[in-house]
Amino acid sequence: MKNKQNFFYSIFINPYFYVSALIFAVFCSIQFFYIQNFFASNSTDLQFFFKAVPYAGVFIFPLICLTGENKYFLPQKELSIIINKWLSCFFQYEIMLIPLLLIPICVSFFGTVDAGTVFCGFFMLSLCGAASISLCILISNLILSVPISFIVCSVSILATNIIHLFSVYSNTPILNVFVKIFSFAWHFDSAQKGILDSRDILYYAISSILLLYFTSLILEIKKGKIWSKKEKINFAFLAVLIIFTSLDISRIYFRFDLTKTQKNTVSKFSKSIIKELDSPLKITYYRSGVLTNLYPQVKNVTDYLQEYCSNKNTIFELSDPDKKNLGTLLQNYGIYSHQLQSYEKNKTEYINVFSAIVIEYKEKWEVIPFILSSESLEYDLTQRVLHLLNNKNRIVNILVANNMNLENDYSYLVPWLNNQGFICKKIELYSPESIEEQIDKNSSLLMIIGSEKLNQNHCKQIENIILQGFNILAFVSPYSTDIEKGWNITQDTNQFFINMLENYGFGFEENLVADLSCARIVMESNQNSDGSYIDSTYTQNINYPLWISLLPQKNAKQGITEFWPVGMQELNTEVHSILYSSPYAWSVTKDKYSSASLFLTNPFQVDKLNTEKENLEVKKLGLELKGQVNGFYSEKSRSNAHIVVIPDQYFVNSLMMGYIGGSYGDYRNLDYTVNALLKLNQEEDLAELQEKAGYTQNNTMYKLTNESDFNTAKKVTIFINLILIPLFIIIAFIVMMYNRKKHIRKLCNE
Repeated sequence: MKNKQNFFYSIFINPYFYVSALIFAVFCSIQFFYIQNFFASNSTDLQFFFKAVPYAGVFIFPLICLTGENKYFLPQKELSIIINKWLSCFFQYEIMLIPLLLIPICVSFFGTVDAGTVFCGFFMLSLCGAASISLCILISNLILSVPISFIVCSVSILATNIIHLFSVYSNTPILNVFVKIFSFAWHFDSAQKGILDSRDILYYAISSILLLYFTSLILEIKKGKIWSKKEKINFAFLAVLIIFTSLDISRIYFRFDLTKTQKNTVSKFSKSIIKELDSPLKITYYRSGVLTNLYPQVKNVTDYLQEYCSNKNTIFELSDPDKKNLGTLLQNYGIYSHQLQSYEKNKTEYINVFSAIVIEYKEKWEVIPFILSSESLEYDLTQRVLHLLNNKNRIVNILVANNMNLENDYSYLVPWLNNQGFICKKIELYSPESIEEQIDKNSSLLMIIGSEKLNQNHCKQIENIILQGFNILAFVSPYSTDIEKGWNITQDTNQFFINMLENYGFGFEENLVADLSCARIVMESNQNSDGSYIDSTYTQNINYPLWISLLPQKNAKQGITEFWPVGMQELNTEVHSILYSSPYAWSVTKDKYSSASLFLTNPFQVDKLNTEKENLEVKKLGLELKGQVNGFYSEKSRSNAHIVVIPDQYFVNSLMMGYIGGSYGDYRNLDYTVNALLKLNQEEDLAELQEKAGYTQNNTMYKLTNESDFNTAKKVTIFINLILIPLFIIIAFIVMMYNRKKHIRKLCNE
């Protein structure tokens, strides 16, 4: 009991422990909240936080390992001394991790935080810290000079965090093996995504044991001790373990996906599809060996494919096309190499690499031509397996009925749909053939974009198509916007299709909808808000309330953006709402007397738009009909109609998506379109997989749409992590020092 008291007492009276804890907490908070720019990222993803913690260890681990020897109770045997030293340092590190739990808690103020990811991240941080401490203890016993030992420890910890990056600059296979042995960061990659991998756990555990064992051997050698036969056998056994950990144990491991979304776990639906196969399904992953150096995350692709092929009906094969000269074979599949940058010997090179998947079944095959991530892999695999199984093409007819065209104005749409397994059939509005004659009869899907060009005869044909069994996805609005010039809004002259939809139960309001949850755009202007010209152009970031950012919700789990939408209302019981604004939306009234534009749309005059936000409420921005349709131009009806209407004809417009895309692109509207078409095609299970691929656990800051609430949460977060925690550490240090002095005085008086 006395030894335990001495153990804890020696830790808490060590000033370096408090210095380390203070640096650790402040560094991780500043790194995540400011350097990684959390408050402007609109994301609650904790990967950047978990990546920052090991870098803090560059200073922390040497500090706690080179101070506080804890000699009060140490036994005489070298291994026991080392173990007790390690326990002391590891305990200090674990205590320093506890305040960092407040960072995910503060992040949860802004959006959803995955508890599984938090648990997995902190658990593996503990193991990574255990190995790092073992390394520092080894170095401190090799180098007796504390300053030099501190520097070497810091450099070594930094190396374990960045050594995997050097593989990008070299194509040497030996370096890849070296990296796997010595890179702590390499083995932390899965954990920060919420994946618990037994190979990583084994790596950290054995690394810690080996380093501590080598340290004890060094102490024994320094004392001149000669090894016994038993000790030599033990050393040989541990040497074998080193080799064991350096190998890719592809069949002896487990992986648990602890995230709520289970994006890295094969779903029951996919497993049921595989069980339906009456012949073996072969999946071959053609991956260049050098690619594992350039992109370590392709390891997740291999792991996922192995899990996908765990059923007896499937065969998985990993093949390096560079070693086997398979370039010609892959070209027959339509697979070509991709160029990636590599750096070697102070020069930039472009390397041709393969990373493609071929799925073969009964002399038929499907291809995923290039892949670097497992994010959407299950959907990509399963929808191709389904096609091989039932040999049915998924066809969607597309009719653009405004002043735009499919090739230029909606140029992203067809390639995106093709990549997601759809065959697109373009319907020409002014073709000699009628709309009914052009429709592909092997399909049950019709997408309509805009409605201004639809006359009464066109609408009659579309209604006949609906009554014959086609399901409709319509992006339409009573208004059109001049999106390439002044954003002036005018009412469409033809309202035939809008009237037909209103007869079905889709109500379109007269006013536009604005929302505090909106797109943030970068605008340039040479005018002031009052219209007066200035000498030079200036740039301004603007929250534009007429481009509504719909928060992640049941029918749009990634969220979407709607451009100048009108509100909608259900006009009968067959229609129900599927998309909603935030609670901070309002109606923008129409200026009936304006000759240029019916609504104020100038982003630089947002203040005038905000003057109308008196009655804030949730607005309906998408409706769905599943049930009875009574003809508007016909006496016929249909009992199982399925129609989805989004009040925005620019929803999948390339120019508009470019405005909101930023540096990385924003393709959530296209993903939503794919999902809606799958549901209209009665492929609900596949639609869930597609949602799973894009769903990131509501990974946006959706909880705080009000700027005032956001700023309040930001201040609370900064106060907790950069003021309260450091203050608590300082107070704890003062209290311990006071108690120590009090204890010493008491002993002196005795």
